[in-house]
Amino acid sequence: MDVLALLRDLESDARIRLTVLGGATPAQITEAETRLGLTFPDDYRRFLAAFGAAEVEGRAIFGLGTDLDTVGGLNVVWHTEEARRLRGLAGGSLVLSAWDDLTLEVAQVLDHQGQPIDGPVAELLVEGPGEQLAPSFARWLERTVHEAREDHVD
Repeated sequence: MDVLALLRDLESDARIRLTVLGGATPAQITEAETRLGLTFPDDYRRFLAAFGAAEVEGRAIFGLGTDLDTVGGLNVVWHTEEARRLRGLAGGSLVLSAWDDLTLEVAQVLDHQGQPIDGPVAELLVEGPGEQLAPSFARWLERTVHEAREDHVD
């Protein structure tokens, strides 16, 4: 699946509300990975480089803007660091989205040996783990776009 084509298709669909921050530079992506102590999956790196971060019909897809220290918003670094601090999020995970800051959608990007993976995306609820949403970032993005389209009724 081509994650860039998926979102570019949305850009041409006037019925769907898509907002993007603009692509992150390779240096910003590397800086974010270093700060979080992990390596982003290839599809997520392509998303960051092309779009930075996005909202699809109000659904946040966290990423990178011009400043890694931006508080809140669509900043993946801030949301991941906050989840580590406040919710005990594992160091090999990345917060991709959130619902009211109570339900996080989290990707596992390091395996148990600390090796980079494009692992599953699952919910992290206040009371603990929730359901698995997708087996990878690309499949999660496809699901997110599909749900946005389903919720959008002409």
